[in-house]
Amino acid sequence: GMRWDVDRHTRIHFLYPPIEEAGSVFQEVKSQNSHSIVFLLQIYDRSFLFSGDIPQSEEDDVILAAEKAGKYHVDLLKVAHHGSKTSTSEEWLAFWRPVLSVISVGKNNLYGHPHDEVTERLIRYKSAVLRTDIHGEIQLRVYNNELLFRSKLKR
Repeated sequence: GMRWDVDRHTRIHFLYPPIEEAGSVFQEVKSQNSHSIVFLLQIYDRSFLFSGDIPQSEEDDVILAAEKAGKYHVDLLKVAHHGSKTSTSEEWLAFWRPVLSVISVGKNNLYGHPHDEVTERLIRYKSAVLRTDIHGEIQLRVYNNELLFRSKLKR
């Protein structure tokens, strides 16, 4: 629920975890994924959702927080949990409808990320998909009325 106006063109909305949890003393937990920070970055009229490693079980809470903030669409989604099967549900994609999705994932990783179901869902929602294991470093540049991206590897 917190918001930071970085400058007149840049704003960050912190959507998750709830402020009660975020403001508490750090506690040792077995799995930290459900405690990931999720925030929406807005630069000019572009929006970027950084979803940490949240599992599907937390996505509804993030959607509720976004609805309270009046945010419903993103230009770019950083796909949660490296494209794990336990993230990026149908409901999540139907709500955000990302134009571009970025999956941060290591080449030949032990978990087989991203999961085929996740990439297929992204494609069904007509989101362009960039993956760091295929495209390498992904760079974005936001101008007043333009969003450009490039990657380091060309495949």
